[in-house]
Amino acid sequence: MCLAYKLRVLRLENGFKTAKDFADKIEISYNAYRNYENPNYQCLPNLQYLLKIADYFQISLDSLLDRKVPQKDAFLIEKTF
Repeated sequence: MCLAYKLRVLRLENGFKTAKDFADKIEISYNAYRNYENPNYQCLPNLQYLLKIADYFQISLDSLLDRKVPQKDAFLIEKTF
């Protein structure tokens, strides 16, 4: 699922009827947040904004960005720690 769609779904599931309501709640400019929900917008939010959004919804950045760690890489990550 693309980030724009996921943001919209999360916002609506959490009772925010408008993007402006949610942007105000997490203290992000409405214009910036509106762009993030636009699937035609080509830029990702910066890390600070991604963290604010993930923290508000109490999900990881991996979950927010639909990132799946391949099994091979997960094994390598565990071995390094």
